[in-house]
Amino acid sequence: MYRYFHRVWKISSLTFLFFTQFSFGQTIKNPSFEGPPADGGSPPDWTPCNTFSSPDTQPGAHYVNKTPSHGNSYISLVTRGNNGVSSDQHTEAIKAYLDEDFKVKQCYSITLDLAHSSNFYYTPPGQPKALPWEPVILKVWLSNSDCQKTKLVFQSPIIDHNDWRPYTFNFSVQEEYNVLILEANYSRDSFHNGNILIDNLQIGEQPSNKVEIFDENKITLCPDETTILKVDFPHDEILWSTGSTKKSIEVKEEGIYWVEVKQGNCTLYGSINVELRDPLVLELGNETTLCYGQVLQFDVSVENGKYLWNDGSTSPNYTIQKEGTYSVSIDNGCEITEDQITVYYKEECCGIDAPNIFTPNGDNVNDLFEIYLNPTVSRYNLRIFNRWGKVVYQTENVDNFWDGTINGKKAVSGEYYWVVNFMCLENDQITDNQYKGFITLLR
Repeated sequence: MYRYFHRVWKISSLTFLFFTQFSFGQTIKNPSFEGPPADGGSPPDWTPCNTFSSPDTQPGAHYVNKTPSHGNSYISLVTRGNNGVSSDQHTEAIKAYLDEDFKVKQCYSITLDLAHSSNFYYTPPGQPKALPWEPVILKVWLSNSDCQKTKLVFQSPIIDHNDWRPYTFNFSVQEEYNVLILEANYSRDSFHNGNILIDNLQIGEQPSNKVEIFDENKITLCPDETTILKVDFPHDEILWSTGSTKKSIEVKEEGIYWVEVKQGNCTLYGSINVELRDPLVLELGNETTLCYGQVLQFDVSVENGKYLWNDGSTSPNYTIQKEGTYSVSIDNGCEITEDQITVYYKEECCGIDAPNIFTPNGDNVNDLFEIYLNPTVSRYNLRIFNRWGKVVYQTENVDNFWDGTINGKKAVSGEYYWVVNFMCLENDQITDNQYKGFITLLR
């Protein structure tokens, strides 16, 4: 018998998802692009990407004289148009390695100061005069293999202002990345010469959000129980795996439930596996009779189970060694169920049960000469004789049976004589026993 508990479990009260501020371990060694000004020279800890990348450490190169927004220097990147030289139609990019990878299930914030230089002056080889260098855009990529641009996390608007302005963007990742790439790119469909100035890179200094998965990504419910999954922090949009766009959903069926939460340009993702606990089943079996010396062992373990036997024992493992009626109740937090069994012990258990005919013809029916004994026997010996008194089979293992062969060859049909000797525990006494009989082999 059993009974169900019914309850509603609100995950939000145990913090399934939460909004928090924290500082990231993701840093870059030279986020302010500090270094000696150089035409075609990158600042320390930053490396050019692409075939014709030659970022300039500013100010000073190509008549760029703008004061840095932070520190003493910054970088400029360019795009190249159709100038009749080998570097045509190439963009400049620069990369740096993170001290710690960007992790999944986190929302990151990056801020960059950007500007355009209308004073940028450069005459490509073979050109009679300097060409105009237009405003361009900035693309920010993530990668795990040097300059391979794998994941685009930001594309700026056209940077056409000469003053420094901060640009902040949020993003999350579905796999870890350890390389950050900054790339100048064209502001229109056609190739053209352009430049952009970059300074004061900041990672994770803005409030950021993190998805926390409840209880190691899993919740176990009782039969007929329901639970509430809830997003309990500021958001712009919500989408659950059920299609719901509300802050919370009611769950009562097994499955993996996920939620996507958008905050500006950042998408947070969380998932949780909901499992239903199996109905509680307890069967000790029907009443049984044992021989003295035999024991009956039970293991009634269940998940989250609490046990109580009739003698006060609270272990799931229980051993019966004497006559009586035994009962146990189990409470697994969802249901309570109980069962009982009656055990008898008989006085005489040293008899045997042996057939008088067997048919070893390979049909898996009565193919063996088997003797059944009390499990408490010891010093067991079985011998089988042919009609001339010669031993054709012998064993001291109670689990071995004669298959009707002699030295690997089929024995002839006919009558055989057998003798079995063994010791047995009966009425707390050890006795010597011998039984004899005939067995007919038929093929």
